[in-house]
Amino acid sequence: MDLIEKLKTKLDILINKYSELKEENKQLHAIIISKNETIALLNNRTIEIKNAAPDESDEKKNMQQQLDLIIADIDKILNTLDD
Repeated sequence: MDLIEKLKTKLDILINKYSELKEENKQLHAIIISKNETIALLNNRTIEIKNAAPDESDEKKNMQQQLDLIIADIDKILNTLDD
């Protein structure tokens, strides 16, 4: 009988741990969806800036710098997804 009680206790612990992990998984999934939406917005903004770039070289350099900053932000977000 003692063995059955031990098994039941271990099973209860495993069920609780599973519930906690399932909840954490839901939260992480929501974070990933949010990050993906942010990345999509940044990509769209990058395309808008690139398409709006004038032909003059100084302004193109400024636009390129802005694009580089946006791309760096995207890279940072992607790195946080890996963590």
